[in-house]
Amino acid sequence: MVHNMNILFFFYKSKANLKGTAPIFCRLTMETKRRQFSTGIYIKEASWNNLSQKAKGTSKDAMHINNTLDTTRQKLNH
Repeated sequence: MVHNMNILFFFYKSKANLKGTAPIFCRLTMETKRRQFSTGIYIKEASWNNLSQKAKGTSKDAMHINNTLDTTRQKLNH
């Protein structure tokens, strides 16, 4: 049995806090069922790239966020 699974990371703008940051959520879709959860990472909207689903730039913070998202994606795939 083959399962079609999609993983999407997105910036949850409506949950922004007073600091101007909002959480990055992960949406996991398998077959027709969808689940989403917070990754625990907060980022400013200007630092988020929707197309690549990663943080913009090469700063330490951006690299840490991107590594965490890659690790999360790998764990969900296995």
